[in-house]
Amino acid sequence: MKAEKDFIEIGKEKLEQAKLLFEELEVQVALGKAEAVDLYEAEKKKFSAYLHDQQVKMRHEAKEAQQLFDAFEAKLDGFAGTLMNGHSNKATAFEKEKAAVLQQIFAIEAELKEVYNKTGAVLRPSLDNFRNALDAYRIEFALITVENVDNILPKKEELRAELFALQNKIKDSEQNDERFDHFKAEMETAFEHMKKAVKELITT
Repeated sequence: MKAEKDFIEIGKEKLEQAKLLFEELEVQVALGKAEAVDLYEAEKKKFSAYLHDQQVKMRHEAKEAQQLFDAFEAKLDGFAGTLMNGHSNKATAFEKEKAAVLQQIFAIEAELKEVYNKTGAVLRPSLDNFRNALDAYRIEFALITVENVDNILPKKEELRAELFALQNKIKDSEQNDERFDHFKAEMETAFEHMKKAVKELITT
């Protein structure tokens, strides 16, 4: 979901900033500047505020998007069932069946656009892969007749694989809050190590 958009990359950037800060502190301590501890405390406060703001933003965005994602997942589940079904061998029944399947695909494609705008970098590759497989299947399925319906099977298998991968990725993305809490704990530990190192530098 969008709640996790680019967070890992932002986190890496913040870690790099923390590394540069520590290098600056080492220089200040080497020069005998007592401001090093104050600089550390100010940076820790600023970074803690950043983490809090990100967590609030992520949870707010997740709440906003949840209803949309629930509806989208329900459509995916229904479509997964459709892809498990066989096809009628009677022309009239097959054409009705085809119309229903295409209608289902159109509904998914319309919602897919909204979901894409509500998600972030982590989930988008899976959405892209699924959308491409869905497009290819829809185009070929619209053209087949009851006589050559078996020709659609390879595209159907590709689509089922991408659908399954997307469903798994969505479930994985829903664990984002847990990953954020883990990242936050790691950052707090890193700052405690930094504080200890600064104190050791000052007392040596």
